Order: sequence, then structure tokens, then C-alpha cells
Amino acid sequence: MTRARSHTATGNRGDIALVIAGYGSAAGGEEYSNTTVTVSVNGTRVGVVLHRVDCVSLERYDPDGNPGIFRNNTAGNPRSWCPGGLIPSRYFPTGGIAGGDVTVTIGIGCRVPYVGDSGYRTSVSRLER
Repeated sequence: MTRARSHTATGNRGDIALVIAGYGSAAGGEEYSNTTVTVSVNGTRVGVVLHRVDCVSLERYDPDGNPGIFRNNTAGNPRSWCPGGLIPSRYFPTGGIAGGDVTVTIGIGCRVPYVGDSGYRTSVSRLER
């Protein structure tokens, strides 16, 4: 799946700030997948995010004692985020953008349509300087 948005730049250079995570608890939902997210500016890839996190360090904070959520996340129990963990902001350079149209494309390497209630919550900001 790919989404693109355009905007006219007023600054010379900048960064794209991206916060993204897959959600959906249905069997096979995006919450339980290892995906590759690509970020492109004006058709040039500027970054890649691998959604493969290991949640084992957060297991001790689980009040319900559900170890299945927190173990083997980089193998047979993939996760794109951890309960109780932060979903980090990631920053990618835009290169020279002065006075031009800027198109940012986010590509999510996953199956479409999503399973059950799955989806990706995404925040993209353009930071000019």
C-alpha cells in the first residue's frame, strides 16, 4: 500500500518526521506482522523503517501476566509495537526543496486488504529549515 501527499516548500531543506504502527488484533492482523515501511521524497527513497520489535524487556510491567505478547517477537510472534512501549518518531532528510513542490510517499509492505480490524496509524510532518 502506498500513499502520497504534496505541499509547496517555503524553506530550503527539511526533514520528514514519521510515527507509524500497525494495529489490529484479529488473527493475522497488522499488529502481529513484521513490515517494511519506505519513505520517499519527490520519488527518491530517503528512509526505511523495519517494523520488527522485541518486547521482552517490557514483560515485567504486564499486570495480567500475558507472556505470549512479549516473547519471541522477532521470530514466530512478530509485533510492530510493544504494549507499554513507545512508538518512536523517525526523521528522514528531504534534501533541497526550496520553493518547489514536495511529495512525500509512505509505502507499507503488507497485504491489502487488511485482515479484520487492522490498519496503520500514521503521523507525517514536514519540518522545514
